[in-house]
Amino acid sequence: MLQNENQFVWWITSRGLYQKQIKMTNQIKLFWKQTKVRDILTDQKNPILELLIGGGAGWSKTFTGCLWLVTMCLNYPWTRWWLWRSKMKTLKMTSLKTLTKLLTNDFQLVEWKHFKVTWSNDPQTPNTIIFRNGSEILLLDLKYYPSLDPDFDDLWSLELTGWFIDEAVQISHKAYQVFSSRIGRRKNDEFGLKPMLLLSCNPWKNRVYQDFYKPQKAWTIEPHKKFIQILATDNPYCPKDYIQKLSLMPDWPMKQRLYFWNWEYDDDTNKIYSYRDLQSIFTNVWKTGEKYIITDVAWSWKDTTVVSVWDWRKVIDRVIEEKSTPETVKHIMQQKQIEFNVKLKNMVYDGSWLWRWLSGLWCEIFQGGSKPIPTKDATDQEKEWLNKTYLNLRSQCFFMLAKRIKDGSLSIPNVDEDMKTKILEELDVMQARKIEKDWPLQVIPKEEIKKILWRSPDLADVISMRVYFELIERNEPMFY
Repeated sequence: MLQNENQFVWWITSRGLYQKQIKMTNQIKLFWKQTKVRDILTDQKNPILELLIGGGAGWSKTFTGCLWLVTMCLNYPWTRWWLWRSKMKTLKMTSLKTLTKLLTNDFQLVEWKHFKVTWSNDPQTPNTIIFRNGSEILLLDLKYYPSLDPDFDDLWSLELTGWFIDEAVQISHKAYQVFSSRIGRRKNDEFGLKPMLLLSCNPWKNRVYQDFYKPQKAWTIEPHKKFIQILATDNPYCPKDYIQKLSLMPDWPMKQRLYFWNWEYDDDTNKIYSYRDLQSIFTNVWKTGEKYIITDVAWSWKDTTVVSVWDWRKVIDRVIEEKSTPETVKHIMQQKQIEFNVKLKNMVYDGSWLWRWLSGLWCEIFQGGSKPIPTKDATDQEKEWLNKTYLNLRSQCFFMLAKRIKDGSLSIPNVDEDMKTKILEELDVMQARKIEKDWPLQVIPKEEIKKILWRSPDLADVISMRVYFELIERNEPMFY
């Protein structure tokens, strides 16, 4: 490997690739939207620090990101960049193949002469592409292992120049927050490089949708963020036969995502309600009636306690406590009971195995893992059938909540945008668990939702618990 910058300058200029100003090589053909992406990435005076490039299959989003990484490595010695996907196996089968093809074919570099690739068995620098000028591209996955390293402590000391997230919809929000703070710490000041984060994705309603697509569509996106939509039809170098194949896909939901790149299309067959129906809960107008207090109690200091007051199926008040004690929660519930004149029998909290948490508050206790609730006059045969229909009470409540969302009889008005975003995130991620033919209906467990959102779905839980009173009060069968 080269020992100093002078040797590096001689080596790279001899190949006609080194430039003091950051530019993409003119030897590689780019179409106009790729050029636009290049200009944002390489213009150090441009205020954009987080750029999302997204589109259907066939427009070369992985190629565009890898081209940026390689160009920066060749032009800036001893910098360190990160190529990320959720799983190492997927990264090696997709992104790494694109990257090595770019190095050898487009830049005409020779492995072991101009760069080397290390693997997981390398004791010093595993899974890394090392260039002769000392620059590196780290190949790391960020699959979420809550029991092993929930806060990614093992990687906190990383110093990165920039970061390319290939398929950004797969990254957990926790990882995104942690490692966004790691970039800009490796030779950025020395070379005047901005801490750039490049993301690519296909449509999906998670943080990418909320942070980039939706605010840009509404012209409210933060000044340091930008989203550029690119379709396969924008790429003149994409084979026409491939584009035609995409347009003829028989799977309509998949076609909406990969060909039309439709963010708003609900393509997941496991969803229990549509996103459009979900959005309507903030504008629905519904009759009033009996009042209820429903509380989701925090199980740990990382969770949130939510106390909600309902006028029939409409939320009229709520209190959210990030950190709370049993005495605090009990006091809030009793205070709201007096303020809104709520009957004790119309109060419930999620006790689960912590039912003693609020001892002395003699109201209903919701235990999501218990058996589903039958009708008051159900026979033993009907109870057995109910147990085969739903896995537990939590699943029963969410499937019944889905009906309320679909028929527009649920109302959560007067919420700010941050609260609305959190409610939509938590309810949208809720879906039916993939099950075998004769298994009872169930929704995905809370632990899986935590992996996706990096928080407990406390708001979704307290909304679903409203259905609990309809279950214990009803006399007619309700199966969905």
